Amino acid sequence: MYGLVLEGGGAKGSYQVGAYKAINECGLEISAVAGTSIGALNGAMIVQGDFEECLELWDDIRYSDIIRDNDQELNRLLHSKPDIHTVKMVADKLRGVISNKGFDIAPFRNMIARYTREDEIRNSPIEFGIATYNLTDRIPMELFKEDIPCGEMKDYLLASSYMPFFKIEKIGGKTLLDGWFHDNLPYHMLLRKGYTNLIIVRTHQMNPGELEDIKDLDPIIVYPKEDLGRAFDLDSSKIKRNMKMGYCDALKEIRDLKGRRYYVRPEGEKFYFQYLESIGNDKIEELCKLLHIDSKPGLSILFGHIIPRLGSMMDIEEGYDYETFIIYIIEYILEAGEVERFEVYSFEELTRMLNQNNGRFRKREYSRYDNIMNRFGNLVPFNRDEILLEAARIIFMD
Repeated sequence: MYGLVLEGGGAKGSYQVGAYKAINECGLEISAVAGTSIGALNGAMIVQGDFEECLELWDDIRYSDIIRDNDQELNRLLHSKPDIHTVKMVADKLRGVISNKGFDIAPFRNMIARYTREDEIRNSPIEFGIATYNLTDRIPMELFKEDIPCGEMKDYLLASSYMPFFKIEKIGGKTLLDGWFHDNLPYHMLLRKGYTNLIIVRTHQMNPGELEDIKDLDPIIVYPKEDLGRAFDLDSSKIKRNMKMGYCDALKEIRDLKGRRYYVRPEGEKFYFQYLESIGNDKIEELCKLLHIDSKPGLSILFGHIIPRLGSMMDIEEGYDYETFIIYIIEYILEAGEVERFEVYSFEELTRMLNQNNGRFRKREYSRYDNIMNRFGNLVPFNRDEILLEAARIIFMD
């Protein structure tokens, strides 16, 4: 039984939807959810058991689902270059917002009403908590569903996402703000409830030292390794990309998928050691020539000189195994061929695909490398990626 924590992040919440799809497929049972802002809304739909509706929401979400305005105009405001026409449009828009005391978010309220059902949330066996901030009394609020007055669940879901530039709406005479102003990642709510098995789905990249206070609990932490975009960027292609990324990142953490940028099913150290052992002397000779190693080809040269040198060039952390080495170097050729990243591959699938489509990967001549290395007597940094790409081609392609 796990407690699920969903970070706030606006449009980046699509990443959480992909992550939950993977969590669900892996059969991990969720007994509590705590979320902030969009994490609270996603969490509500998970708690009420309507994940398909959650997918539906994200599949067709638009700016006009959040703010009462024109989709095309909002898209232009968010994506146009700051020329004189855009500046004027922004100025006119802000004057209207100020005079009306904020953006009209009636569509967002309607969307919450459409996709959440208070009775199902309350009757669900899954505990549910949200974070918000009481601006009137200047106090943080962490509320579980039993703490929220009956009939006001949707109001508090809105409050957890409520930004200061929205039109002022009050709950019980109080002005509540987005939970970001208190705790954008409310895992402490579940800790205080006694949950120690946590799955934390972030919408922001991790910084060194974050979540140190729970490292002994060994939580499953799913987070993007690259920027998900802006919090109000509802571009449909980016949303779909982020959902795929969330799905693959979650599978990577749960099923121990391998890879730095790709997602490869684990085969184990022995499998990859035997694969390296099967490399013939003709390929080892090519690698020696590429790396300017003057030695008779053989397995001792492969394991004692070629692999350590290539591993150093890839900046792999010390103590890496052969599985890590193989997958990291194959990624060079995958990227060169623009192979789809957000899929889960087996090693067999990858090598078969590479050999069936070898025309996508241009073979390079060694003369460039030899001239450079003869001149400087060693490998040079600006040549690294091309050398690694050629090494990958030699190792994996027939």
